[in-house]
Amino acid sequence: MEILSYLLGLVLIAAGLMFHGFFKEVGKDIWGYLKSKFNPPDPDPIKVDGSFDSKQPTPSNRAWVNESKLYDFESRGYTYYPHPKNQAKCFRETGAGNNRYIEFLMVKPDADKVKT
Repeated sequence: MEILSYLLGLVLIAAGLMFHGFFKEVGKDIWGYLKSKFNPPDPDPIKVDGSFDSKQPTPSNRAWVNESKLYDFESRGYTYYPHPKNQAKCFRETGAGNNRYIEFLMVKPDADKVKT
């Protein structure tokens, strides 16, 4: 009888450990789903060609900013121009030869709101 209760205890412990891992993973999946549902990640930036011309705001209220200067412009209140397709950041590659640069299209803080 003692051996039977000992084996039953081992089976219950093994089942508990198995279900603990299962419910832990299910909890992670549910949390990830809810997090993405209520706070979706920003869409990936979209590469535009050199001739991309946003119609608004006016050219004096927007600027192509080198990626090394993004923090400075963000701290001055500039925002990223939302691409018409999915509101992602717009960027382009510029430069010649091996000197390639990435620039993002940004909008001045006092510019009219971009209509999408």
